[in-house]
Amino acid sequence: MQLELLRRVAEDLSKLLGNNPEDQAAVKLEMTPDGLRINIFDRSRRPIFEPDTTAFTQYGGWVFSTMAWVVARYQTFVVELEGHTEAGTKPVRPEYTPWELSADRANATRRKLLQHGVSEDQIFKVAGYGETQPMTGLPPTDETNRRVTVLLRIRGGDRSGDSPPLPKTSPSKP
Repeated sequence: MQLELLRRVAEDLSKLLGNNPEDQAAVKLEMTPDGLRINIFDRSRRPIFEPDTTAFTQYGGWVFSTMAWVVARYQTFVVELEGHTEAGTKPVRPEYTPWELSADRANATRRKLLQHGVSEDQIFKVAGYGETQPMTGLPPTDETNRRVTVLLRIRGGDRSGDSPPLPKTSPSKP
């Protein structure tokens, strides 16, 4: 049942976000043992953020508002957000490194999802990884490593036992 729900969401997102070849190259959906992993790539030919900022391009705003619409329909999901950069990225300022940029982009994504219907209790993790987790099989300097990863998990469905709890409810009166 849970796997089928994740597959249905993957199909919905694929239809909505993959209408043309450029969009298909910008979004990668992958079923994993942890859930549905969605990588949204910030490539120069199809950017999701304005260069070196957390401001969404028109396309980036559309991608995440569309994703929010789908995710918000399924309150059984929890969302984990990760920001990543490619190796060799020059800091915007000495105190604002790829670590800060990747974390701030993940947080900007969180705000966009909330703005478009995802509930606060669905957000479980927001993290920035800088250049420490390049895509498998690509050089660390490849721009494909500049991405936001969204992991959708079924609430309470994590096998490791550390899945997010269900939202707290008020105790019923006797």
